[in-house]
Amino acid sequence: MSKAARILMYSQDSYGLGHLRRATNLANALVSERTNLSVLLVVDSPVAPFFDLQERIDFVKLPTVVKVGAGVFRPGSLLTSYGLVKAMRSTVNREVLARFHPDLVLVDHMPGGANRDLVPALRLIRSLDYPTRVVLGVRDIIDDPAVTCGVWQREGFYDTLKRYYDSVLIYGSPDVFPTAAKYEIDQAMPGNVRYCGYVCNMDAVKDAQHVRDKLEIGDEPIIVVMAGGGADAFRLMETYLKALPLVNIRTTTVMVTGPFMPEEQRRSLRDRAKELGVQVRTSVSDSMSHLNAADLVVSMAGYNTVSEILRFRKRAIL
Repeated sequence: MSKAARILMYSQDSYGLGHLRRATNLANALVSERTNLSVLLVVDSPVAPFFDLQERIDFVKLPTVVKVGAGVFRPGSLLTSYGLVKAMRSTVNREVLARFHPDLVLVDHMPGGANRDLVPALRLIRSLDYPTRVVLGVRDIIDDPAVTCGVWQREGFYDTLKRYYDSVLIYGSPDVFPTAAKYEIDQAMPGNVRYCGYVCNMDAVKDAQHVRDKLEIGDEPIIVVMAGGGADAFRLMETYLKALPLVNIRTTTVMVTGPFMPEEQRRSLRDRAKELGVQVRTSVSDSMSHLNAADLVVSMAGYNTVSEILRFRKRAIL
């Protein structure tokens, strides 16, 4: 048997579920392909791990920080200074990497972590001359290019790429969006950028009739309304409920608010939904099967949801 391999994945995702979801999809797919592989997720989502993890995957929870502006964060839960939280995160990152000694570090989205809290760990790899390969993985559209490039310049992320990274993976296609050029990644990593297509959960899903039976739905069309973590989904869902009476055919709506929607907003939606016969859930155990059963999906245009809509070839309003 070949030597057991180790991958460490860093994912900073305190506001939504998108980065955590993509990291989980990648980790689950990798351990399915290779039986002697372990994956350690280093995450800061307050609901981590949230998604199901296969065997040989574990996670370390960092103290949560919340983004309040471009490159600006505050403590997510702890009543202490941001400086202390950042110092704790940096220490945990460094110690975990030193002890786990991974063959590969796959960093999601931010080359230096949140406000460079990953840089001491990256510096350690190079100072100890570890053979660890360090790779950045980014979705195709990060933010407005001017905003992202400004933050990356201010945080020194382009220099971080040059100093510590071996390559960059872009979860997209240059035919759809030229990520490397727009965010000036190709200037920092010439010849070491690879587009690898869109990351999508390809797990098997339950039959649509199974979902209908579980939800006690007849043969009427199903409309699924979802928006990832839900922190910024209230306006979309409120607008949907206002528009629903205009639909002149019998339908059933399943609305999934997500775990980060404020409870006051969720309660407001539930009160309105009750009058319309809409089922409102904070989350569902198998969102992929619900999406597959839908005749129409109403959603914000998040990376993962759009990829899944395309996988199942669903009609959608985004």
